[in-house]
Amino acid sequence: MMWKEEMMVLNKFDALVLDFDGVLADSVEVKTKAFALLYGYYGPEIVAKVVDHHRRNGGMARTEIFKHYHNAFLGQPLDESGLENLCNRFSQLVVDEVVEAEEIPGAGAFLSKSSRVVPCFVVSATPEEEI
Repeated sequence: MMWKEEMMVLNKFDALVLDFDGVLADSVEVKTKAFALLYGYYGPEIVAKVVDHHRRNGGMARTEIFKHYHNAFLGQPLDESGLENLCNRFSQLVVDEVVEAEEIPGAGAFLSKSSRVVPCFVVSATPEEEI
């Protein structure tokens, strides 16, 4: 589609909302690896379940992901202290790598052009302070 035609399509919208991981930044695998590392202690079967779930359920908040993994895969409750610990360790593993993640090819140019036509917003399950 030519840019002129794209502008005509974008003019039909009040706003454009984009996810961050996997849409603007090539950062999904960074997070997949971090989840795998955090659950490595529980063995390869659990890691395989964690990786599969993460790849098929993007966009979930990590707090909900950790609760799900503990309940569904480990059969263990996760208290607030354990949840906070996992979230902090996860952040330590991913923040620098996400910042360094490559842009999804064309994402920056698309945002640059689109934002002249319609307001653009980024949404993410990633905590705001990390974004």
